[in-house]
Amino acid sequence: MQSQLQSWLWIPAYAGMTTYLSRIASWFQGLTWIVFEESRGMRRKYSTRQLRLFLIGALILLAGLAASAAVYLTAADDPGDVDGYVFVDGNAYAVTLYDSKRYRHDLELFGGKAAVLADDFNRWLASLWHGKRLAFVLAVLALGVALVFFRAALNQPPGRNGERDG
Repeated sequence: MQSQLQSWLWIPAYAGMTTYLSRIASWFQGLTWIVFEESRGMRRKYSTRQLRLFLIGALILLAGLAASAAVYLTAADDPGDVDGYVFVDGNAYAVTLYDSKRYRHDLELFGGKAAVLADDFNRWLASLWHGKRLAFVLAVLALGVALVFFRAALNQPPGRNGERDG
């Protein structure tokens, strides 16, 4: 199974990614082994702490993805400070005051290129917390926190004297 996943994830354009992707594939293979071990007739004992960490990770993942879906379905992507619209090939694009050449020129005069870059970064960072982009941020954060809990559960040492209490 692992060799099939590794051959499926092989990317010829960047060979350095193959080792990273094969690690991810083997890690996911370990997770699927945990989920489906009962159907194979195998029995592996997990400590109570590991089971709790798996459960917490699953709950965080489910709650985060549900919140992300709710935000995505209810959010609107309309910019608040629209100065006008530009029509290109039948599509309307909103133009804000901060996108104008005059604003960027004045900002560069007062603060230099660093001020323009800082302003762009600040506006990008502020845009992550509004509209449909917030849904993607929530999904990535939920996935990241859940993976931390799953990884912590897999890395737990056995109970006292090598025994597992599960």
